[in-house]
Amino acid sequence: MGPSEWRAIGKSVQGSTHLRTQKPNQDAIALYPDEGQGIPVIVAVADGHGSEKHFRSHIGAYLATRTAIDVLREFAERLPERLEQTMVIDHLPAAIERRWKRAVDDHLVENPVDEEMGQSAAPIGDNPTRYVPYGTTLLAVLVTAGFVVYLQVGDGDILAVSSDGTVEHVIQQDPSLIGNQTTSLCLPQARRHFRTQFHRIAGRPPALMILATDGYANSFEEGGFLKAGTDYLHLIRTKGIDHVDEHLEQWLSETSQKGSGDDITIGIVAAPGIDACNREQASTAPLDEESSSATGNVDGPELSFVEQPAGTWLERVINLRPVARFHQRLLGFIRRTTDATAIRLSDRKFPRGDGRESC
Repeated sequence: MGPSEWRAIGKSVQGSTHLRTQKPNQDAIALYPDEGQGIPVIVAVADGHGSEKHFRSHIGAYLATRTAIDVLREFAERLPERLEQTMVIDHLPAAIERRWKRAVDDHLVENPVDEEMGQSAAPIGDNPTRYVPYGTTLLAVLVTAGFVVYLQVGDGDILAVSSDGTVEHVIQQDPSLIGNQTTSLCLPQARRHFRTQFHRIAGRPPALMILATDGYANSFEEGGFLKAGTDYLHLIRTKGIDHVDEHLEQWLSETSQKGSGDDITIGIVAAPGIDACNREQASTAPLDEESSSATGNVDGPELSFVEQPAGTWLERVINLRPVARFHQRLLGFIRRTTDATAIRLSDRKFPRGDGRESC
């Protein structure tokens, strides 16, 4: 299989809670190439913070995904002969932060804050608070013929699914964050909060790489989210990636409705040779059809994460109301006993408490 057969797909949906409250989708996604096929392939997803303080975070998320695509594409086009991991760690986070904040400055010049909020616009200069309204997370992956780069600032998940269906987090959660805190591109020196991984492709690469905003993982009970990675692999092998692409938006919308209520965005990068066109591999995939949480009856039309027979894992999607009450009490305790330096997400998923935030 040639490198041109790498594929990328993705969708972003407005959460059911935001639909009811008429708030815009705070998430964003961008692919390169636009058709999602070829080398290099790049996927970027972002999740704007969504509170009153971050009232332009949906724009910040959009700018973040486009910035990541541009920076990573230029990086892939100008690779040095000997690429070292330190080049990735030292260069890419700083370049993305710098380019994103420049894009925010350009947007502020054309759209002063006082026009939208009845307030004086923050000056375009050395005042770092001007980036706060645009606060967002960012997750991105770059795949070339020789290596894969993963980058993340803030919450969300990047998963690698091996050909045998094993699912692992590529980047572990930031241990400094508690509850529903997250770091952000709007922080001063945001580059220091990036977490990166650089993997050379030696032998077989991951079958799938999945990037998801936290609204997706928050829709599942423990273990269900990782199981979804295995199910995506099974669906792509048996039905094809175009089938998944065609139904993904519906699946995510229904997952939000039955789960977190939050906006959900997923990007999937599929390695060559795992699509349904490779029937021999599909037929030998070590997945138990009866236990597949994505498919239900694999021979019938029930092939989504939400069209399941009664009693399957999806019918046990977590009920976030009691969890929200618990988190509200926990965050109240944390705010009284700690001096948090990270962004506290607002009412995207949980009540805002006393509304204190910092950036």
